[in-house]
Amino acid sequence: MANRLSASQFLGLSADERVLYVKQIIRNGPDDALYLLAKELLQGEEESPTTQAPASLINATDIAAWLEQIPSNPDHHTAAGYYPSTVEPAQNEEYDHGLVCYQAILNDYGRPLFHPYLIPRIVADPDAYADLLRPYARQEHAADPTEPWLALSRQWNRRKEFRAWQLRGRRIRPSFAEYLVAEWRDFLMAGGLCEHVLKPEFERDARANWERWYDYEGAEEDGEGYDYEGPEDGEEYDYEGSEEDVEGYDYEGAEEDVEGYDYEGSEEDVEEDVEEDVEGYDYEGAEEDVEGHAERVERWLAHGLFVPWRPLRLMPDPSAQDRWTTCVEYLAFEAEALCRLTATARILEAEVKRGHGDEEMYRAAEADVDLQRCRVDWVLADIKGIEAMDKAATAGESGGGGDDGGRSRKRKRVERD
Repeated sequence: MANRLSASQFLGLSADERVLYVKQIIRNGPDDALYLLAKELLQGEEESPTTQAPASLINATDIAAWLEQIPSNPDHHTAAGYYPSTVEPAQNEEYDHGLVCYQAILNDYGRPLFHPYLIPRIVADPDAYADLLRPYARQEHAADPTEPWLALSRQWNRRKEFRAWQLRGRRIRPSFAEYLVAEWRDFLMAGGLCEHVLKPEFERDARANWERWYDYEGAEEDGEGYDYEGPEDGEEYDYEGSEEDVEGYDYEGAEEDVEGYDYEGSEEDVEEDVEEDVEGYDYEGAEEDVEGHAERVERWLAHGLFVPWRPLRLMPDPSAQDRWTTCVEYLAFEAEALCRLTATARILEAEVKRGHGDEEMYRAAEADVDLQRCRVDWVLADIKGIEAMDKAATAGESGGGGDDGGRSRKRKRVERD
């Protein structure tokens, strides 16, 4: 772009000039604006260690306004027209936050659990929407009247964990500037105060998290970073007659064979794979490895008893994949988490049977398995919906029917004492 400034030149500007400069960046290239801003701030801090960066560099109110202007994806979908006439956006904090998370999930080519127009009804009567909320509801907080509408927020947080998992699996490390930009955006999306993103503590905490997620030196032991809230089975995808049709999804008949996930008889394999993958996440000095990640994905899919209906070809750049491929990879992500939780529950069960285990801890672990199984089932239903649309499109072009889709095989679940 014209008149590009170096970091030292940027730091030499007055506060007003910095604001004008960053606004110029946004006008000329909104997709890169936040990244460039973060890069300037970080480079400036390195070049001028005596400068208090980034706390005094940019007006916090302006940054909040800029973040609202910038889509997280150039092909983003707008949800602005979805405000129901019965909801006042400026006076409904729950709705506003849900709408932001809903939009972020769409921008990430995901399927939101529900439309935010349902939030006022969910807050008023959460029990009526229990089935809908199950994949991302917290059972232990079911009595909290403000808790159910946070399901969209939890779904978005889970997708962010998946995106980080994709990069770690490929041994790809994003720059800290890219990571900091995402942290800014997510913090403000969650309702954080805009002035906090400019405090040195915010950058320090972000850097610590970045190193934990992407430095890999022993950071992945115990599968840290996973969040497993959510009970069982969430097959409903009914927006109560709101047929705006988010992405053209039609899941009629797509829920069959969804609940058939059980891992009986495979505990040794599960534990071996868990150990292998924990060890395999030490990427110190390693090069990018898409093939190795693809092998791990296929292994977790096998544990999930899922056979893709067409070859799974993972791309070095996850954003270059089609929606079906990404969704199948997401299934592997959730199946891995389920395998880990299952292995933990079996260890605790064995200790209880030997008479020296904690019964309450074992029951909690079993509940975690049930909650995570629901999430796996929900992702499988999403895959079936995508496959149905793809086959319908293929049949429309060729005039014939498509192949059979991905198959899941049921196993009878073992009732535990």
